[in-house]
Amino acid sequence: MGVTALIYASLKGYTDTVNTLLSKGADTGTKDHLGRTAEMMASVRGHDDTVKTLLGNKTDFFAADASGMKKESLLASLSCN
Repeated sequence: MGVTALIYASLKGYTDTVNTLLSKGADTGTKDHLGRTAEMMASVRGHDDTVKTLLGNKTDFFAADASGMKKESLLASLSCN
């Protein structure tokens, strides 16, 4: 699967758009082609308000991407670059 509207809005930190998409039934468990969720993308980019919104909508906090990497590992790998 490619990037969904929810994943893109989360990546960009568009919390109002994320709220709208969630109210219309967007699935927080959907993953992109790398297996990353909207919450993972918002976390990696430091969009705290967006993360809180997603967590309030039953997102999988412990999700791993296609390679088995979890959000904490993604954050750590980015801070090393």
